[in-house]
Amino acid sequence: MGNDTPLAALSERPRLLYDYFKQLFAQVTNPPIDCIREELITASEVWLGSEGNLLRPQPADCRRLELKGPILTNEEFAQVRRLALPGLKVGSLSILFRATRGEKGLIKSMEELCLAARRMIEDEEVNILVLSDRGVSREFAAVPALLAVSGLHHYL
Repeated sequence: MGNDTPLAALSERPRLLYDYFKQLFAQVTNPPIDCIREELITASEVWLGSEGNLLRPQPADCRRLELKGPILTNEEFAQVRRLALPGLKVGSLSILFRATRGEKGLIKSMEELCLAARRMIEDEEVNILVLSDRGVSREFAAVPALLAVSGLHHYL
């Protein structure tokens, strides 16, 4: 039991971005947590839309879309993209960059992604952002999803 592979940062071999993230510990509970008795803890619902201030709730904070889980079929995803509900507006951003531009292209793409997201939120009142990697080809590579989402999250 255990993993004796070197940390990604210390490895001499190229590693995926995801390998740099490690769980620090595993918590053991007694009795074990189960989905029947701990329904709130094990719930997999996902809410889309703007979160308001928890300390100052307003009616507008209720304008959110509940999904039963984080994994969507193509049909469900298409429904989210076509969403037409009051107070919910969907915007789509590409996370592609020219592969020939390498690291500099990736950095520039991240900067442009953050600025475009800010414009959509402030000017177009978008409150659900879809980050799309559709269109990957020899010419266009996708920013790793973890990097795109975390970078945008910290920027906003």
